[in-house]
Amino acid sequence: MKAKITYLSILGLSAFLLPVFGQVSVEYDFNDENDLGWNGVTNDSNELYYTADGGLNDSGAVFRNDSDGRNAFMVTTDSFDGSLGTLTMSLFFQAGDPGRNENAENRASQMGFRTDQVSGNSDIGAEIHRLDESPNSVFVSMFPQNGSEVNLRVGTMDNTGSFSSNVAVTLGDWYYWTSTFTLDGQNSWDITSEIFDATDTGTVGNSLLSTEATGLAGPDKDDFETVFGSIGIGENDPGNRDSIRIVDDVEIQAIPEPSTYAAILGLGALGMLLLRRKLRK
Repeated sequence: MKAKITYLSILGLSAFLLPVFGQVSVEYDFNDENDLGWNGVTNDSNELYYTADGGLNDSGAVFRNDSDGRNAFMVTTDSFDGSLGTLTMSLFFQAGDPGRNENAENRASQMGFRTDQVSGNSDIGAEIHRLDESPNSVFVSMFPQNGSEVNLRVGTMDNTGSFSSNVAVTLGDWYYWTSTFTLDGQNSWDITSEIFDATDTGTVGNSLLSTEATGLAGPDKDDFETVFGSIGIGENDPGNRDSIRIVDDVEIQAIPEPSTYAAILGLGALGMLLLRRKLRK
């Protein structure tokens, strides 16, 4: 009986180590103060852009940019280990107005990860919050096009992939956007991104658009041991349109590569081997 308990203890330790050093998943639905783990700022104002209602199922708070002529940025206070293998970010968004006129600037929305964590209480201009100008970042940008369409471009601080084809979005409709960032070397990144139809109850439908790039030069593995999720929404005034109006139900995952799992399981196996030797003696 004593041996069985010890075996179980070792197996339990392995099971404990997997979630601690393995996959980490955090969902932010903005409905509970406990998951409002974000700093938020705009060009000229350090304030959180949470507003009540209007989200999935029309309940709880959402991340919304109703500012005139200002971009809104959010960065998680939670940190993630991006050096283990793969980072993913997924979210639901309600389409804004990607309309274009002669004098309009089209403001891209972005999702991704960065090593610089900005504070919502510090007096920092908006430019530092753009992922494509962050010291170390991997990101996907969504650009408004042709009045009612958007496209995607993946990138790192050192390199960017090509633009995807365009896809039409409808003002006020909901969509699901997910991106994956994978280290395939010390500073080489594979990035994929996809947009799906969705409903206002959080049901994901058909894939509408996808893009990918492989072998992008980017942040060093050693620099990505501590990173933060980041979202940006461009200004939504009549002259400058953006493709996103509301963000809700953001999910972030840090998924280790298979060798990390093997090391953890190997630790458990080594413990069991040592135990067997001890019991034989």
